[in-house]
Amino acid sequence: ALVFLHRYARVTNQTSKGTLKRPSKWVAAACLFLASKSEDEPRRLRDMINMAQMILTVHDDNDHDTTIHNPSPIILRWQSTPPNLDEHYWDAKKKIIETEQVVLRWLGFDVFVPHPHRAVALLLQHLPLQEQELIAPIAGQRLNDGLFHASALRHGVLELASAAIELAKQQLGRKDILGMPQRWWQAYRISDERLQAAIS
Repeated sequence: ALVFLHRYARVTNQTSKGTLKRPSKWVAAACLFLASKSEDEPRRLRDMINMAQMILTVHDDNDHDTTIHNPSPIILRWQSTPPNLDEHYWDAKKKIIETEQVVLRWLGFDVFVPHPHRAVALLLQHLPLQEQELIAPIAGQRLNDGLFHASALRHGVLELASAAIELAKQQLGRKDILGMPQRWWQAYRISDERLQAAIS
């Protein structure tokens, strides 16, 4: 969902001649809805509407994309009860379906998202189990953090996975890992420059 949201924001801002826009709560909900479908973990449309109306909002509560000078993230707000099944619900249902179609068109109907988490597991599989258990959770945390930074998503899957593993090694204070040669990433045709760019 975050990858879809970053892609959508990038292409819409590129066509708006530098005018920065903040995606609405409906764009965020549509990205979550698309992500649940593309990962074969579908959620009910009603759940997406409840989530958008109970949790997601923007500070001006505007349903349209808002041009702003100082971008602020979508704010999380919790309401204790879901919205009623009244005309507002049906309006919201129409809105999220329309927004999903808009987001799909801006994405060029490309909803494939490669997962660097899987690449981490593959890159570490030749290491002793003890080393895998040390490195994999920290590398996964680094990748999770990277999803919140659009610049991180400009790198390839292997680059992100390799960078996460190197950051995990640094966090553990380990320069040498049993079964992992120096500059091991070059075996996967990743240059030192590309690795450092992904790390930074």
